[in-house]
Amino acid sequence: MHRNICTPVVFFAGIWFIVLSAGSLRLFGFSGYSDKTAILITVGVFFFAAGVYVIESLMDWSDKRKNISGTLSGCDIKLHRNCFRISEWPEISLNMSFLYIILALSCIGYLYFAYYSIRAMSTGLSIGEVRENLLGYTENSVIINPIFDAFYTYFCSPAMAVLLPVAIIFLFQNKHKKFVIISALCFLLGIVSRGGRMEIFDALLISIVCFKFYQCTLSRRTKRILLIFIVCGVIGMSIITIARGNAQIFRNVYTYFTISTPMFEQYSQAFVQADYISYGGATFYPFFYLLNIVFNIFGEHSAYLDRLVYFVGYPQNTWISGLFPEGDLNAFCSEFYFFYMDFRVFGIILFSFMHGAICSFFYVRSFKQHNPTMLIWYLLLVHSMFFSFVIWRLGNTKFFVSITILLVAQFTVGSKREIYRNIFL
Repeated sequence: MHRNICTPVVFFAGIWFIVLSAGSLRLFGFSGYSDKTAILITVGVFFFAAGVYVIESLMDWSDKRKNISGTLSGCDIKLHRNCFRISEWPEISLNMSFLYIILALSCIGYLYFAYYSIRAMSTGLSIGEVRENLLGYTENSVIINPIFDAFYTYFCSPAMAVLLPVAIIFLFQNKHKKFVIISALCFLLGIVSRGGRMEIFDALLISIVCFKFYQCTLSRRTKRILLIFIVCGVIGMSIITIARGNAQIFRNVYTYFTISTPMFEQYSQAFVQADYISYGGATFYPFFYLLNIVFNIFGEHSAYLDRLVYFVGYPQNTWISGLFPEGDLNAFCSEFYFFYMDFRVFGIILFSFMHGAICSFFYVRSFKQHNPTMLIWYLLLVHSMFFSFVIWRLGNTKFFVSITILLVAQFTVGSKREIYRNIFL
């Protein structure tokens, strides 16, 4: 329909096609999943796609009624069709002074963790052991101040989720070079300190989406540099995988993409057997988490909130074994775990449709109407779609911090009329 691999349906349906198809092969002694679970996920994918196409159709219809097909978001579609120069693109509406402050604070956290990680590795610990210690899975010589740990988890990491896509967009636009360089160094410090592969994959995924967005304006030299960057990223993820003690790369990748389906099936049994329904609390967890904190401050307790916090954290706190004969597994439960907790099958239908509708809105505002400011939002949602087999990203506390940072960066620059035009029109 769109001739674009970066549409919401391609990302969401594509990743679940990979997850279910790979799982059906049952390699390496994988125990697999039931037909009921496969049907629930398929229903979720279908209604995600329905949400995408309903919202896109409504927005296209609204644009036709306003008769603005020639000048959407201040960007002339005729210019776009003629592949106009980057200098002619609409300027991104962001408060750069605010973002530089966020970047400086993030650098402090990343430098602190990189220092302790490098010091620990100099004593003989592997990067995998350092990572497990930082995540609280083992007790070794890496000693991190709990305040800094919370600062990294609830500020630095969410901030980088915003800074990275902004920096990559600026890289494609050849603007704000200092911001790009400092963000890149900060990003590399995060890789060194935590040995994360998902961060590298995020950078590759964002680069591919930005390439598709800007492809007609890029020179052949830039395209070659991007290709080299992608190859280096893949090699980097392979090196980190081996350094973390996972020599069987193919098996590691296979388990990474297949365990979420049976884990959703088994983890959900906990709240099903307890006959617990969260009625939207799991999907909109950050708000209820804050409400629970307020209750605790005043010495009050809510049985509903206590059980909600318990079951939302259940996958991370109670790891399941037996899905593969050997090896450690990530506690992936997929976003359907949260939807199913809220309203069971109806929750999967309702919130999958909502997820698709949200992604569709920002896809249309960025790609179809060519608004670079809205592209930042879509890049945040790309992560939520691709890693939907891991967790419900939009209902994650760290994602809530990320969108708060981005909202402040957008709503503290320019006139109110300009902000309204860039975001809502």
